[in-house]
Formats: sequence, C-alpha cells, structure tokens
Amino acid sequence: YYTFNYDGPQNLSGLNEQQPVLKRSKPDQPSSLVDRIVNALSFGLIDLNTLKNIKIQNFAFVEDRDYGYAVNVDLQYGVVNIYQNWERWPQQPMYACSNVGNCVNPAQLKPEDMPSNEETITIANDFLNEYAISKEGYASPRVADKSNWRILYEQAPADQKSSIYIPDQVQVVYPLMLEGKEVYDEGGSVYGLSVMVDVRTKRVSNASELTSKQFERSDYKGETDGKRIIKIAENGGFRNSLYIDPNSRKVELKLGAPTVEMVKIYYSSDNYRTNSDLYMPAMVFPIENWKEAGYWRKNVIVPLVKSILDTDVQSQPQPMPVDIPVSSPSVQGATEPAVM
Repeated sequence: YYTFNYDGPQNLSGLNEQQPVLKRSKPDQPSSLVDRIVNALSFGLIDLNTLKNIKIQNFAFVEDRDYGYAVNVDLQYGVVNIYQNWERWPQQPMYACSNVGNCVNPAQLKPEDMPSNEETITIANDFLNEYAISKEGYASPRVADKSNWRILYEQAPADQKSSIYIPDQVQVVYPLMLEGKEVYDEGGSVYGLSVMVDVRTKRVSNASELTSKQFERSDYKGETDGKRIIKIAENGGFRNSLYIDPNSRKVELKLGAPTVEMVKIYYSSDNYRTNSDLYMPAMVFPIENWKEAGYWRKNVIVPLVKSILDTDVQSQPQPMPVDIPVSSPSVQGATEPAVM
C-alpha cells in the first residue's frame, strides 16, 4: 500500500480568504427551436407535441463513408463526443473472427511502431482543422501517456520486454485554460479536450470532453488552514480512498512543494440525478518518485474551497479489511454558484 509524505515548506502560499468557483452553464433550449425540431421528427408514429415541457436530451449523426465518424451531441450538459462509425471502419485483426468462434489476435506492436509525439499531435491537429473544431480556450496540445508503457518497457529485463503491452492508441490532450491556468482533473492529470490517435491506422479514433464554455462565477470561503491541506495531501488528496493493509508492502510517495492550479470537480446536489462541473483553485502536490514507485498518478490535488473539503469523507486512512464504497459521496455541503 502507498503512503504519502510531504516535508516541504509548511507555510503554504495562495490560501486566500475567498476563492473563485466557476460553474459551467448548461445550454439553453429556446422553446421555438425545440418546437421546430419536434415537428420535424414525429414521422407519423407519435405526436410528440402531446409531450409536456419538452427538452431535447441528445441526438447523433453518422458519416456514411469509409473511416467515417459518429457524433453524439448532449444538449442537456453541452458536450459533444466523436467516435468511429464502426459500420464503415475496416475491421482490425482483433475483431476478425470466423463463424465458428476462431479469432485472430493482432500482431503485438513494437516501440518502433509508435509515432513520435510530433506526428501524433499533427494527426490530432489535422483532425480538428478538418472538422472546424476550435482550439480557442485551450493550451498547446501534449501527448499523455497514461499507460506508462515506456517506463515499464525500459525497466523490464531484456527477455521480458516482449510481454509489455504497447497500447494501440495514444492520447493527445488540449488543456483547458481558466483564470490563466491549465485545468487539472481530480486524479491530478491535466484536463481538457481529449483526442485519441489509433497507432495502426494513423487516424483519430475518437474525441471527447468537447464542452461548452459558458460559466457562472462566484466567490466562496477559502481553506486557510495549511496544516489541514497538508494532512489531506498526505492521505492521498481529495476523494482518495486510502486503504491500509498492514500485511502488504509499504511504498512511500514523496510530495514536492505545491502550486496553485485550477481543478475540475464533479458536483451533485441531488444524489446524482443531475451533475455539474465546478472549477476552482487547488493545491497540486507533485509526486516526485511516482515513476520509480510505479504509481499511476503524478500529482495529488487538494481543493482550496472549504465547503468542498468539508464534504470529503474518503480522504481518511482506513485499515483493511473495509467495504469499498461503490461511488464517491455527493458534495452536498456546497451551494449553487450565483449567476453573475
């Protein structure tokens, strides 16, 4: 099991009395637009006008061509996701199965098969340009190797390198910029528009987290207790379930001096019937020895909004055995940001 140790400066900077919170606004649906769409989609099967207070949740389009894409538009939350139209993409060897159930495994990729970061980013940029997807509001793209296969490959003995799985897809992230800072997710990774590049075809396979960018802004009481922030960081950070098994090998993760960044927080005030995206300042502690320890994260995050921290019951070390929670608790202590 992992432990976290911070021995940097105890006087943390950036602990303001008030902290800004941005809430991403959901798209407005004018009734006149909804009425026109409803009238066009009845098909004589049902009179959709008999429904009351109609809102359109989502709809989809597909390109009917080779290597075409499917586009899903979520009007409820203002999100567009793009993925392969499987009917028009040539089937890869991993899907080549006979009618008697015999399947062909694709050839294992080798490190030399992987495109360079520059080539991968060029493929992603060309895709965004082809479909007129704006890069406004994002920082420069970067390749995000979440599988850490290169590290595992380098560390593996020569006779075991062939057993290291080399991924078929590479992720390019365009970090979202808010308040002049790149946004992180709750796991400590940079958050933004994600474009996946298929290694075998050198094409984009899907794009996600393409979201609307209208926000409401309010100020909330900030957490000014540096000792509390450090304690949460040493428990693995916000919403981190830290389970301690005394019979397991202990690995210490060293936390470096934090910086104040923006973080995207999943928020629900009605037991997950609906959810919202909140963005707020957070302390981001780099894990200095994540690579040597084989840990999956590079950073630990601690939000600087007091009401958010007050609702976090997971960031406490628990002895084994314990019942692992099915989902994170809802953030019920925070109130809805006011419309500015």
